[in-house]
Amino acid sequence: MRDVFANRVANNVLSRVAKDLARGKAVVCMSRVDLEREIRASTVTRGKAAMCANPACGQFLSFGDGNCHAASPSVHKIRPSKGYVQGNITIICFACNEAIGESESLEAVNRKRAALDFQAKLLGEN
Repeated sequence: MRDVFANRVANNVLSRVAKDLARGKAVVCMSRVDLEREIRASTVTRGKAAMCANPACGQFLSFGDGNCHAASPSVHKIRPSKGYVQGNITIICFACNEAIGESESLEAVNRKRAALDFQAKLLGEN
């Protein structure tokens, strides 16, 4: 199960890397073998099911019809500028990865947190 999962996630990453390279964007990425090994090592599982590594989420990860959805597995780069390298990736759901975005510093994370607190307050008032 973990090998099939790692292979599918690696295919997605390598496809994205190829598109970025074609657009002239520099992308640092491990070899396919190392990438699959790192994906297997960083995937949180419960039984045979892969889960979002964000403990506050706990979403089971699933592949759909080829379209991205909230529960799609997503490779999160801890420091985006470092790329897909050992120790810099973890597997989370697409919804969490989208919410995190490309935060490179604690300052950026705190700014997002403050903006979300503001939005939560506005939603609570309406």
